[in-house]
Amino acid sequence: MTARTAIPFFCLTVVKTVDDHCGLWLPDNVFHMLFPNNTAFPDIHHQLH
Repeated sequence: MTARTAIPFFCLTVVKTVDDHCGLWLPDNVFHMLFPNNTAFPDIHHQLH
Protein backbone atom coordinates (compact mmCIF):
# COMPACT_ATOMS: atom_id res chain seq x y z
CA MET A 1 0.00 0.00 0.00
CA THR A 2 1.44 3.33 -0.97
CA ALA A 3 1.44 6.34 1.35
CA ARG A 4 -1.15 8.04 -0.85
CA THR A 5 -3.47 5.09 -0.36
CA ALA A 6 -2.64 4.49 3.31
CA ILE A 7 -3.37 8.02 4.54
CA PRO A 8 -7.04 8.16 3.39
CA PHE A 9 -7.57 4.53 4.39
CA PHE A 10 -6.33 5.00 7.94
CA CYS A 11 -8.17 8.32 8.30
CA LEU A 12 -11.39 6.59 7.26
CA THR A 13 -10.82 3.69 9.66
CA VAL A 14 -10.10 6.04 12.58
CA VAL A 15 -13.26 8.06 11.91
CA LYS A 16 -15.31 4.86 11.59
CA THR A 17 -13.88 3.46 14.82
CA VAL A 18 -14.70 6.63 16.72
CA ASP A 19 -18.20 6.62 15.22
CA ASP A 20 -18.74 2.97 16.19
CA HIS A 21 -17.51 3.45 19.74
CA CYS A 22 -19.42 6.67 20.45
CA GLY A 23 -22.58 4.67 21.13
CA LEU A 24 -24.92 6.85 19.06
CA TRP A 25 -27.24 5.20 16.57
CA LEU A 26 -28.11 8.04 14.20
CA PRO A 27 -30.73 7.32 11.51
CA ASP A 28 -28.91 8.90 8.54
CA ASN A 29 -25.38 7.87 9.47
CA VAL A 30 -23.45 7.11 6.27
CA PHE A 31 -21.16 4.60 8.00
CA HIS A 32 -24.16 2.57 9.19
CA MET A 33 -25.51 2.47 5.65
CA LEU A 34 -22.22 1.45 4.02
CA PHE A 35 -20.77 -0.99 6.56
CA PRO A 36 -22.63 -3.85 8.26
CA ASN A 37 -20.45 -3.72 11.39
CA ASN A 38 -21.68 -0.68 13.26
CA THR A 39 -22.47 0.67 16.73
CA ALA A 40 -24.03 -2.58 17.98
CA PHE A 41 -20.85 -4.62 17.54
CA PRO A 42 -18.53 -2.68 19.91
CA ASP A 43 -21.26 -2.76 22.57
CA ILE A 44 -21.36 -6.55 22.35
CA HIS A 45 -17.57 -6.81 22.04
CA HIS A 46 -16.89 -4.70 25.15
CA GLN A 47 -19.38 -6.47 27.43
CA LEU A 48 -17.95 -8.22 30.45
CA HIS A 49 -18.22 -11.99 30.16
